Amino acid sequence: MSTSAHWDAIYASKSDGELGWYEADLTYSLRYLGQVGLGAGDRALVVGVGRSKIIDHLLATGAQVTVNDLSPVAIGRLKDAYRGQVNLDYVCGDIAEPLPPSVMAMDLWFDRAVLHFLTDEARIQAYFVNCSRAVKPGGHALFCEFSRTGAERCAGLPVHRYDRSELESRLPGFTVMACDFSDFITPSGAKRPYINCLFRKNID
Repeated sequence: MSTSAHWDAIYASKSDGELGWYEADLTYSLRYLGQVGLGAGDRALVVGVGRSKIIDHLLATGAQVTVNDLSPVAIGRLKDAYRGQVNLDYVCGDIAEPLPPSVMAMDLWFDRAVLHFLTDEARIQAYFVNCSRAVKPGGHALFCEFSRTGAERCAGLPVHRYDRSELESRLPGFTVMACDFSDFITPSGAKRPYINCLFRKNID
């Protein structure tokens, strides 16, 4: 089964409340996004969006929002849910592959629980190259990923766990604005330790 097919099967068979990474309460993510200060005319990219409610918050700021997911099923459902929303664009594909020109000069790159699914070093490097190119100087990148003490697998797949030093080393030209740890409680009640890091791309 391809990676795309793997995620299609999950999104086709599970409700939001059955997804292990689904955030019913966005308080923690919004705390970080509040430091970014998005407004009308700004551009935000949500990587691996799935069925996240974060879209509604970002649209409410007046920003132009682009959502990405590897799963055509997930993207299709979002298109149905947000039909007619002019401030929302869709990019269906692998975030570690070359990005289309439309995904450039972003004010925000937001990744919650996607990066850690990349376990091949070449693909991890390609991901960070894409992030660095897509975020404009002065823009931000927010990562919420499994920490070093987190689970070794998720959704039936192995994961690559992170700490602050590794995230910093993979983003030269960015400065850490905030970084801490949190325990996300999944809809099934399991505890998942996360690392949350907000970066700002240097202007000089």
